[in-house]
Amino acid sequence: MIKSTTNRILELDALRGIAAIFVVVFHYTMGNPFAFNQGGTGVDLFFIISGFVISLTIAKTKSWKDFALNRFSRLFPTYWIIVSFTAILRILNGETVTLSRYLINLTMFQSYFKVDDIDWVYWTLLVEMCFYFLMILFFVTKTLKNIEFIGLGILSIIIFLNIPFVKINFPKYYREIHHFFPLFAHFPLFLSGIVFYKMIVDKQTILRYVILLLCFILEIWIFNIDIRPIFELSKFEYSITLLIWFSLFVLYVNNKLGFLVNRVTLFLGSISFSLYLIHQYIGLFILLPFFGQTLKMSPIIYIPLTILIVCLLSFINMKFIEKPTMNFIRNKYKQYKQKAAI
Repeated sequence: MIKSTTNRILELDALRGIAAIFVVVFHYTMGNPFAFNQGGTGVDLFFIISGFVISLTIAKTKSWKDFALNRFSRLFPTYWIIVSFTAILRILNGETVTLSRYLINLTMFQSYFKVDDIDWVYWTLLVEMCFYFLMILFFVTKTLKNIEFIGLGILSIIIFLNIPFVKINFPKYYREIHHFFPLFAHFPLFLSGIVFYKMIVDKQTILRYVILLLCFILEIWIFNIDIRPIFELSKFEYSITLLIWFSLFVLYVNNKLGFLVNRVTLFLGSISFSLYLIHQYIGLFILLPFFGQTLKMSPIIYIPLTILIVCLLSFINMKFIEKPTMNFIRNKYKQYKQKAAI
């Protein structure tokens, strides 16, 4: 039932594009009377998509090394380029970026070294990496077939960790657990993506819809914990937006999401990773101040103009760096495996 063109699932690419532009507009309108606070939940949509896509990827994987190479080639070359670009921008903007901070940021694990992100949006990458390691663990231990039930067990742990008794009586351990495994605050979203994938490749069952409902309720419940970014939304507003994301995936598994597929959403989907990584610092600290404060433009003009510029930069990065480096690394790895098999 999974439909694709050139190994791309068009509906998911469209959803990626929507998630990316939601985050961009959220950041660019913060503090304005017309602030688009719901846009911050684009991150939640990304996490649901990731749960689905990683399930699909690992199902076609023969070894954990293949999966690790797949993820490395997809993420790190683009990440390294944009981290370097942003570090240079910060230095040119009069800020100090030490060599150690820059090098540690290249790992994606800077939080574990207690080093600040060069750009704040990088916090989601550590969450993603934790999810990848968890999926590799399930793969190596051959427990992927039971992932939904294991997921329910993890949800139980999350519930326990967030009850007031634990937070009040063991605040140090509570903080440390969330610091070293930030996936806990978002795991219901990833598990939802996994369940939606299972619905596509297997079947829709009452149990799977119950798991989705549990994930939905639990994510809303932990929405306001101080570990979780709040996006300046009320719990009701967040609930409505999250319901929309879940509903879109329900439409997808029922083959009714084609209406979202168009040139705009597919274009945004194709540049979504680069756009997500590159947009924040250059937009908030370079372009928006220049257009708004120096040139005295109206927000109605300079916000769309800034979005166009960062989309162009993202397209250039995707076209000439992201895709070529990813294909180069994967081809070299394929050649290495072929030689090793001889």
